[in-house]
Amino acid sequence: MVGPARERNHIVDHASDGDEGLTLALSGPFDVLIVDRMLPKRERPFRRLDIAGRKYPHARTLLSALGEVDDRIMGLKAGGDDYLTKPYAFAELLARIEVLVRRSNPEQVRTRLTVGDLEVDLLARKVSSRRSGN
Repeated sequence: MVGPARERNHIVDHASDGDEGLTLALSGPFDVLIVDRMLPKRERPFRRLDIAGRKYPHARTLLSALGEVDDRIMGLKAGGDDYLTKPYAFAELLARIEVLVRRSNPEQVRTRLTVGDLEVDLLARKVSSRRSGN
């Protein structure tokens, strides 16, 4: 997951276990935390999410092979903003990350660019001119 995310110009930090992940999450603000429920040294993983979330208001996505409804509900109630079960498509994970970033930083997401009298609507993929109204 780290390599493909970096290839798409995301800045990624990786932790190999729950203790390292908590330390990393508390080290500074991140746009999104992706937490695997099955990480080693993950004693009380949901408590860790809550601790990290109080210090920095990260958006949190949980990844897990545990896909039963009760597992997903527990993860969301424990502080996850999203829950994705394995196996997952990497494109779907990226789309979910983009949504979480957009929700947590709405002022940073620009959907329209203006250059001179041209305006580009990135969502509609349309270019218009203020002069002609097109």
